[in-house]
Amino acid sequence: MSVCNLAYRIDPIADTEASHYWEQSQHINTPFWRSVIVHRSTPEKFKALEEMAKNLWWSWNEEAEQLFKSIDPEEWHRVHKNPILLLDSISVSQFKALENDTQFMARLHKVYADFLTYMEKEEGND
Repeated sequence: MSVCNLAYRIDPIADTEASHYWEQSQHINTPFWRSVIVHRSTPEKFKALEEMAKNLWWSWNEEAEQLFKSIDPEEWHRVHKNPILLLDSISVSQFKALENDTQFMARLHKVYADFLTYMEKEEGND
């Protein structure tokens, strides 16, 4: 037998092992996708922020926009002035700090009261 012929000779045992390995690797490397829905857990005292974030009213009310911006000016810029993304990025410790900030909480209550007044007027126009 020449060297060339030896190179092309197939060992049936080695071929079976390679085939078995190939079959297993197909199952191992196949991704298993699962849908996951993640909900933001906003503290109760900040539900007003979440409600306003889901309404475009904040975008033409300067006080509301400034309120969102004051939460974290750098993050506000990073999320391109998107209040929903901003709220998604706030940590529990940031919420606690805001809760202890009496000026922020007073502004939140005032802006939310303005929002509710606006919404009542809009409902009256229907």
